Amino acid sequence: METTGNGDKFIFAPEDERSKVSEPAALWKVLIVDDDEDVHKVTRIALTNFLYKNKKLVFLNAYSGKEAEKLIQEHSDIALILLDVVMESDQAGLELVKYIRATLANKFVRIVLRTGQAGKAPEKDVIEAYEINDYKTKTELTRERLYTLVLATLRSYETLIELESFRHELEIKVMERTLELLKQKEELAQKNVTIADSIRYASYIQYAIFTSEAEVKKIFQESFILYKPRDIVSGDFYWFFKRDNKIFFCAADCTGHGVPGALISMLGVTFLNEILLTNKYISANELLNELRLKVINSLHQKGLEGEQQDSMDIALCCLNTDTKELQFSGANNPLWIIKKQQDAVGSEMPQLPTAAACCQLLELKPDRMPIGIYPEMSSFKNNHVTVNKGDCLYLFSDGYQDQYGGPDKKKFRPSQLKELILTIYEKPMQEQQDILTATFENWRGNEEQTDDVLVLGIRL
Repeated sequence: METTGNGDKFIFAPEDERSKVSEPAALWKVLIVDDDEDVHKVTRIALTNFLYKNKKLVFLNAYSGKEAEKLIQEHSDIALILLDVVMESDQAGLELVKYIRATLANKFVRIVLRTGQAGKAPEKDVIEAYEINDYKTKTELTRERLYTLVLATLRSYETLIELESFRHELEIKVMERTLELLKQKEELAQKNVTIADSIRYASYIQYAIFTSEAEVKKIFQESFILYKPRDIVSGDFYWFFKRDNKIFFCAADCTGHGVPGALISMLGVTFLNEILLTNKYISANELLNELRLKVINSLHQKGLEGEQQDSMDIALCCLNTDTKELQFSGANNPLWIIKKQQDAVGSEMPQLPTAAACCQLLELKPDRMPIGIYPEMSSFKNNHVTVNKGDCLYLFSDGYQDQYGGPDKKKFRPSQLKELILTIYEKPMQEQQDILTATFENWRGNEEQTDDVLVLGIRL
């Protein structure tokens, strides 16, 4: 072997002897690709005692690019390729690099070019054009430098393999977690379907306890019920009860919406029926007083701090069909009566649009306390008013006027509802309902429905 000026031995100096060294049992595969047998020999000799992570080297030998392709196909776990550039052709080594990286898509094996003819493949051009990890001329690789080169490339290879293993494990975990989430999603979807079916069935029960629209039409031929639950079941409810010459009816709004509100609404209907069945002679305000007492007792309300404050707001009427006397008692919800101008006496007259100049809107105000426990409770007031044929009555919850929408995403407001009703009250009741529904939907637009909606319209 030749030596440098500082005493290092060049491992690629000419050698006469071309004896083969047996390959020890090892775990790091190194492929030597060179058409010069001496290069194979001295590389193996130089790395004979190489050890990294308690693993030795095992050498694979190819003397052309084509031989190397076959070995690479057979050994997918080659860690390092020491590759000559010029073999069967001037570009044989570079073609092999393209085959490894592009055709086989092997991004892990470390490739070190070794050439004795650097002018045919300039270092900068080669490394930029191909995925090569290092570039050395054969004359600059001493035993020590070769050792360092192999150690560095094996470390790099090991890191890539560990990262790939981690990535693969992560993919498996992500896939397992995804499958788990999909399973949970399917289970949740099935539960949601079951719950939705149960709530939908509950809505049938809720509707069943309400007075049917057919029965309402028998009591008030000209009437409408605009009823739009926010969810499947509703916290709003309407109720009609006819006995002899008296008709009781109401529109009520229970605390909350959905299932909790629906449960309170069913209590309300049940209690109202129970009270009237056991009290033949009762006024509108007495009916509310009794209803409040039953709600408080059934919900065990004591007025304690932090206690559940379930309640209901209600507008309740009692009409004597013989005398045309209407009693009204309200808990937070009013009654609007539209009377023709000549029939309106002692009523409160708002600003009316021109189209309604021949009528007057009478608003009977409620008591400002709910049907439920309240800090300051007193008997509900009983309002009396004489009504005539053609008068229109409107009872409602706050869901319509509290709906957000319009160009500014604001609430509809009670004043807007008054103006709307005053412009349509002369129309047939079904047409009024259609207009109210269309106006509500146009106002709501893409906004979610804020609350349950209930509007009753009755023409006497």
